[in-house]
Amino acid sequence: MRRLLPPVPPVPRTLVTALAVAVVVAVAGSILVVLPGGWGAGDRERPGAETVGAVPECADAVLVAVPGARQVPGGSTSPGPTLTAYVEPVVAAAEAVGRSVTTAVVAADTLPPTALRGRGTPRTPAERAVTRAAWKTWRSSVPGLVTSIGSTIAAAVAACPDQLVYLVGHSQGAEAVHRYLNQADASLPPRTVAVVLVGDPARVSGSRGRIIGDPAAPRAAEGVSARRSWRPTPAVPDPDWHAPLVSVCTRGDVACDLGPTRFRTAQQIHRRYSAAAGSARLATLATRHGTRLALWPKPLTGQQVEGQAGLLMNQRVRVKVADQARAALRFAATSALPSGLRLTARGVLSGTPAQTGTFEVGYTVRNSTSADVARKMPGSLTVTVVAGARSEVSSGGRHTCQLRGNGTVWCWGANFYGQLGTGDHTGGPTPRQVGAATDWTQVSAGGMHTCGVRENGTLWCWGLNYRGQLGTGGRQDKTKPVRVGTASDWVSVASGWVHTCATRADGSAWCWGDNDYGQLGAGSQKDQYLPVRVRRGLVWSEIAAGGWHTCGVTQAGAAYCWGRNIKGQLGDGTDTVRINPARVGDASDWVTVQPAWTHTCGLKVSGALLCWGGNEGGQLGGSNGFGGSPTPQPLPGERLWSAVDTGVNFSCALDTDRRLWCWGTGRFGQLGDTERTNDPVPMFEDRQWSQLELGWLFGCGLADASSTPSCWGTDETGELGPTGTRPSPRGAATSSDGFGFTLVSFNVLGSNHTSPRKDAGEFSPARIRSEWSIDHLRSVRAGIVGFQELQRDQLGWFTQGAGSRYAVWPGDSQGGRGLQTTIAWRRDVWRRVAQDLVPIPFIAQTRYMPLVQLQHRATGRKIWVMNIHNAPQDHQSQRNTAVRREIKRLKRVVGRGQPVFLLGDFNERQRAFCEITGKLGLVAPRGGSYSGGRCYPPSGKLRVDWIYGSKDVAFSRYREDRTPLVKLMTDHAVLRVRVRVP
Repeated sequence: MRRLLPPVPPVPRTLVTALAVAVVVAVAGSILVVLPGGWGAGDRERPGAETVGAVPECADAVLVAVPGARQVPGGSTSPGPTLTAYVEPVVAAAEAVGRSVTTAVVAADTLPPTALRGRGTPRTPAERAVTRAAWKTWRSSVPGLVTSIGSTIAAAVAACPDQLVYLVGHSQGAEAVHRYLNQADASLPPRTVAVVLVGDPARVSGSRGRIIGDPAAPRAAEGVSARRSWRPTPAVPDPDWHAPLVSVCTRGDVACDLGPTRFRTAQQIHRRYSAAAGSARLATLATRHGTRLALWPKPLTGQQVEGQAGLLMNQRVRVKVADQARAALRFAATSALPSGLRLTARGVLSGTPAQTGTFEVGYTVRNSTSADVARKMPGSLTVTVVAGARSEVSSGGRHTCQLRGNGTVWCWGANFYGQLGTGDHTGGPTPRQVGAATDWTQVSAGGMHTCGVRENGTLWCWGLNYRGQLGTGGRQDKTKPVRVGTASDWVSVASGWVHTCATRADGSAWCWGDNDYGQLGAGSQKDQYLPVRVRRGLVWSEIAAGGWHTCGVTQAGAAYCWGRNIKGQLGDGTDTVRINPARVGDASDWVTVQPAWTHTCGLKVSGALLCWGGNEGGQLGGSNGFGGSPTPQPLPGERLWSAVDTGVNFSCALDTDRRLWCWGTGRFGQLGDTERTNDPVPMFEDRQWSQLELGWLFGCGLADASSTPSCWGTDETGELGPTGTRPSPRGAATSSDGFGFTLVSFNVLGSNHTSPRKDAGEFSPARIRSEWSIDHLRSVRAGIVGFQELQRDQLGWFTQGAGSRYAVWPGDSQGGRGLQTTIAWRRDVWRRVAQDLVPIPFIAQTRYMPLVQLQHRATGRKIWVMNIHNAPQDHQSQRNTAVRREIKRLKRVVGRGQPVFLLGDFNERQRAFCEITGKLGLVAPRGGSYSGGRCYPPSGKLRVDWIYGSKDVAFSRYREDRTPLVKLMTDHAVLRVRVRVP
């Protein structure tokens, strides 16, 4: 239900005038209260100022000036020369910081200081010359002034309840202010900006206020009223007073420091505050007090905030305040907020609104620095919440699904395992409806399966099921939706790579499927074919499933992650596998946490966005370069965020203006025209977004309240749909390495090894591994690469992602001959001038090992590179034959002045080393030697992968990479070495 709270109307100018008149009538006779131009106007016309009729009804502060010493007659509109020296700089300084001050003059017919002499001559010491009778006559106007000050402030507060107050008095006016402060109610101190007493006759010895003068009177100085009264007025400020109070009193002043100074001199001192030195001192003080007005926050009027139901809002309330006070502001709502929203103490309107409509929200804001500036300043803003489209889109591994506004679900993209739910295996970019149901409330596309929830609370899944990810109790794939269990209180579902998680109405979370790394959160590492409950005792608001880990947020706002943690993606500061939920920090202000494969990002109530885990592609964002982090790291900047999701080595988020930003690796257009960055880059700047979700190498969302999803990134299987943005793949910028280069041997682990029902639990899908491979080769600046086990789909993905940088041979140019042992080299550094294929036996087939001659573009020098993969395991005789043929072919080029390199998977350790070094005279950067007919293999653990080269080249920085990322890509080490050809 919409709740409207009308704003507080401004006080009409006629009411202000009536209040002012009322004050005048109350003190009619000898005292006049002057309010020039009404409460909203200043006390004089300033250059560039608005006319009286155009100024705001209420200024930010009122300055009540009470002159004395007969500097102005009763009825004057001027505060007199002494107080003008303070009033004018206060107004000017306030204007300089964007604040307004109106002046109220409380004037009366007062006597000059000469009237204080009741005996003696002008040369008589002032303390003897001033009699009690003369003093009583001189201060006779003070009681009326005290009453007028109270009436003036009361009228100002009534007309402008939020107005702050300055109080300044001179001579009898200073005593009137002093006495008023002693009797003022408790509401005045919190609204008082400053008090200045110039020549205060009521000054009491030891008063706590600051004292200034030329020279300043001693702190023990007493005024004439304190000396001649039987009951002196108490000191000001009192112990509870917080606003600055300054006593301007020059030593020997007859009014504020009655003492042995000759009367003539003492009364002249009292008149001298408007002279040059005194006026300058007051002006300096006034400038400080005027700018102090900016310490009180001023809520901006007319603020409009817009959000969408179901989408996180994070909007700061705009307040004008001095920069040094901004961090100390504290906000509080004073009216009901739309359901799902709250106003944080830091002034962020945050949450996911559930109501639609327009709401007037009242609030207060205060400066918490100290009690003297802690007055709560009221404000209001208009919050408009528009309806969110029921439609939502979900991006999976290589397919996409959409829940449309009519309750139907449609899917498109890859359909190898029935993940589109259409009863067949036909895929492509054309959306196809999942069954005939029209009561779906949510859909979640996973790696190669999909799940959804219906209005009756039932849960359904379809697609690949070899690890039990459909939750049906078996492992048979399903091309149509099948119901998960018998429960009918499911609320949400999240489909991961090979596991699934969901929440129920009681806040419990359940997971099933692959559990090699404890990603089900049930305290074990055993696969589950039926839903099992995630750790009891936690009440969940959401669960999100990634590659091998899962994260969730409790209803109390705590974030937890569990599962594989090889890159610190769980955010608990370790790389330890967790089979139970592990807390992410201590905060309880999380809104959502989104896991990918090796990294995770989360959003807080404040609108802050944090990421953690691997960062080889820049997917964590921020100023940490490309280094990872096992704990959450904030995305720098002042931007506030409303949604976030994660893909393979990239991340995207919506800001609170519903603009889309992405960062990380973007070879396929995931980042628009940017290939790699850890700084967010804007995407599709011509539209606003209502929803965002990322797949492996692409993203989709709903933009501009459209019912048709917008998708971008790779489109290999039609996952972008009929309206997707399909930018051409881009390679990295090229640069020459000179005649030094990095040589790499890389057994990529063929895609057949990680297809479903193979080793997918240990390694990621081949599509993702291909992306990580490109990132790894780029990070080591690979110049020439020998691939082993490369299959046709992996070659295609490599050329898509890095084709502009690398050339390959033979690739698939010879059909299947040599494909799996393809050689790649930097296009800008090398050109191929010759090639050959060496046939070898490999289990039940013949394979062809490539040999290429490459010419260095910069120098014209040539080298030979052979890449091999010999038969594995117990096929020793085949390996023997292969090595003989490989050595025979290389002998035709070794020793002819051109460097020769042999690399690959020999499936041999010591034996291979001795054969190659002994018969070809090559050396291994791994170490070891062959001399005098004897073989001396390298020490330590030997691998089946080797790199060899001619003796006349220099090897350095040899590495056998088994980094966490490499372990996710292959079961081999990635060998690399830096080569320098003389």
